[in-house]
Amino acid sequence: MKVAGGGFEPCYNGQLAVDMDSLLIVATDTVQACHDSQQVKPMLTQLDTLPDELGKPVNLVADTGYFSEANVMACGAQKITPLIAVQRESHHPDPLARVAEPPPLQKGVTEGERMRHALLTMAGGHAM
Repeated sequence: MKVAGGGFEPCYNGQLAVDMDSLLIVATDTVQACHDSQQVKPMLTQLDTLPDELGKPVNLVADTGYFSEANVMACGAQKITPLIAVQRESHHPDPLARVAEPPPLQKGVTEGERMRHALLTMAGGHAM
């Protein structure tokens, strides 16, 4: 894998799917791909094969490295609500922004923009 500072090193990228209520690891994968955004669809495939007794995922929570419009759509296709950070946020946001609702969505937005808007709402902030 390409590493910071230039060059390549023999590395692996580990992926986990964790039930957030029980903290039970329900799926794992180790890949040589350095981009996390390429790992959502394979993990969704693994989750789809889990026994029915474990239940079905409701949300997929991930950091900004996993965001892509295709990943948001893949979650929607499996009726899983994506809660994926769209970009890195400032460590010191405006204090009033924490209690203000975002402006209404424009018409014709993408699913990724719809998800980002939902995460900016008070209810969406508490979903994480």
